[in-house]
Amino acid sequence: MRDFIHRLYPYQAFKLMLQRVQRQHQRLPSATAATTTTTHSPLSNSSSTHPPPPPPPPPFNPIQARSHLVSYFTALKQAATAAASPSSTQSLPATRTQLTQSHLGFNLSIRPSQIPNSGLGVFLHRHDHHPTSTSTSTKPPTIPTGTIVALYPGTLYHPGEAIFFNSLQNRYILKCEDGIFVDGKPTGLSGSIFRSANGRDNFPGCVPTADITWMVNWSKLWSSTLLPSASSSSSSSPSPSRSSVPSDKTTVTSDNNNNNREELQGIDTSTLLKNPLAVGQIVNNGTAQYPPNVRYQELDIQTRSFPLDLQEFLPNIWYSGDWHSYDHDYELEDNGGDPCSRDMERITGSGGLDRLRTVVLVTTRPIEKDEELYSTYIE
Repeated sequence: MRDFIHRLYPYQAFKLMLQRVQRQHQRLPSATAATTTTTHSPLSNSSSTHPPPPPPPPPFNPIQARSHLVSYFTALKQAATAAASPSSTQSLPATRTQLTQSHLGFNLSIRPSQIPNSGLGVFLHRHDHHPTSTSTSTKPPTIPTGTIVALYPGTLYHPGEAIFFNSLQNRYILKCEDGIFVDGKPTGLSGSIFRSANGRDNFPGCVPTADITWMVNWSKLWSSTLLPSASSSSSSSPSPSRSSVPSDKTTVTSDNNNNNREELQGIDTSTLLKNPLAVGQIVNNGTAQYPPNVRYQELDIQTRSFPLDLQEFLPNIWYSGDWHSYDHDYELEDNGGDPCSRDMERITGSGGLDRLRTVVLVTTRPIEKDEELYSTYIE
């Protein structure tokens, strides 16, 4: 019952309305106090004024966002090609990690959230040796406002499509402003539907148009691999069976009050995912103590103009591949058009659609080095 109420949109909308009314009432006393100080003493007004509010975030530019993704995906494609050559001396995960850091200026990792009882979270980490080495400031580097830091993967559902059964006990479903749903759950019925739709549109021999590597059960991976490796490394004699643990699982030992404590630094997404940014479904909801620092932004990809060889890095796929190509097909048949052109259109994009909905997570303020990402589930 609690899960149902948590996902009930009228209930959440009512809560947001109450919070908005409370904030307005809290501003009223401060506003009246400011007016009284201005009437009594002009000098006191200068001392009691509040600092100016931060400037609004820059408007989202979809054209610039698409070009940014194309640039990053092109670098990932070139890195995969270079790592596959026999003369390459570096593995693909290591190459992806370095490329993501140099191209985007940060890496993402998965580890337990700072919010209690919230499971895993997404952490943004930026190394000290970024190209701004000429600066003498000791302030840690930041990611500026308006930067794309993650993508929300999953199956795309138009309004009215069958999503009831896979929505049960599913908190990974994101609803867009126009009614499109994004199901980002990698397991269960949701995971089976994504794999089925991916097999439908990406049959053997065609150019892949969707990324399936994002479907990692991070909780199971963390509990079954990372935690046993931490307990084994704390023993005096390390077990040789743990030598096969991947290198992306880093442990750091600290000494507090003569007690050794293992702090796991998390899983670098570049070591497991073809698109290291496809972890938006793991970002936790912000709280009063941990306010949101990213927001969801819808971004439509025109599949006819987006490079076909780069669509394999897009972690979304339509539930109904021919959703709005039926009418066009019938028009071709009624007007004597060539029916073979329908098949050509189906292989020029994701399932024959001329657009693919993606949801990017954009920063709402500068993100500090090694900071967890928090969003707002209901806006």
